[in-house]
Amino acid sequence: METPPAERKSWWKWLLVAVVAAGFAAGIAALLVNIVQRKTEAKQQFLKLVEVDENTTDPAVWGTNWPREYDSYLRTAEASRTNFGGGDATPAEKLKAVEVGAKLAAIRHRLANDDSEDDDGRFFGRK
Repeated sequence: METPPAERKSWWKWLLVAVVAAGFAAGIAALLVNIVQRKTEAKQQFLKLVEVDENTTDPAVWGTNWPREYDSYLRTAEASRTNFGGGDATPAEKLKAVEVGAKLAAIRHRLANDDSEDDDGRFFGRK
């Protein structure tokens, strides 16, 4: 006696549901294991090679514990091209620009506060 085709199909459906459920359970288990591992990693801080506290100001000492951050800190001193013109000038050129700006501000201040009016109301010899 052969089983009807409908019973054979239902057996495969149950097998498929069981395989999907097992895969889903394995995925949830892997996720939970990953979460537990990350939490234990978070409890362990970085590998301390040098003791650093809030009073340590030498960047090289900090760079021993955090080499990538120290490397990016050192790269801030390098001249680089930016879209906004901030990295083109060398420090000497930047200092010269600051000096020129200070001189212009002093000239503007003197002109704004100049008391060189004559008695008849003329200013700088103009009528």
